[in-house]
Amino acid sequence: MVHADQIPANTLPTIDEQLATRLRRLAEETAHVPPGADITLGDSFSLWMLGAEKIASAEVHDWPDLLHLANRIGLWHHQIRVNGKAIAYLHAPSSSSASSALFVSPVAAVIDKEFAWIKNSVHGNFLVRLLEIPAYHVVTFWMIDELNSISKVLVISSLVKFIAEHERILTSREFLEGLRNHGVPGGLLSPKVKIQGV
Repeated sequence: MVHADQIPANTLPTIDEQLATRLRRLAEETAHVPPGADITLGDSFSLWMLGAEKIASAEVHDWPDLLHLANRIGLWHHQIRVNGKAIAYLHAPSSSSASSALFVSPVAAVIDKEFAWIKNSVHGNFLVRLLEIPAYHVVTFWMIDELNSISKVLVISSLVKFIAEHERILTSREFLEGLRNHGVPGGLLSPKVKIQGV
């Protein structure tokens, strides 16, 4: 069964408060949200990061699994839907001491589509997280077979074109070798568009 990390119950009030504040501001952005639109929370995923330095320093002939490379950054990714369509996402900490950020991006719709594909097409028990590799401008679904401690990857958004094959699940090694062989794309913009002050 495909499933995501569960948000700890003691952090829900903080996340709810952050969501309410950001969604009120999103509702004021009439370019993105028509008056009277239905704004709802979609799926939520634990957000993890992988630094370019870990890819560069790993032993090429003995790649460790992503389980030994990725870092949890203490943020949750929450899909935001307007009239049933994902148009944005919120990155929110589980603590009230840090601020959250709302992004309006076409990546939100792709995340919805690809997670639906995973739920319908992938068999087995997988924990699904979002993994970002900022230096490569890559966003993936990181699928963890918890029983066997093995990772698989479905690329959601990437400027590294040769690994962005539609709905192709990569092994951890294929994914890491693809990044290493491609090299870090310099000077390219992130696909995120942040609403200032939201």
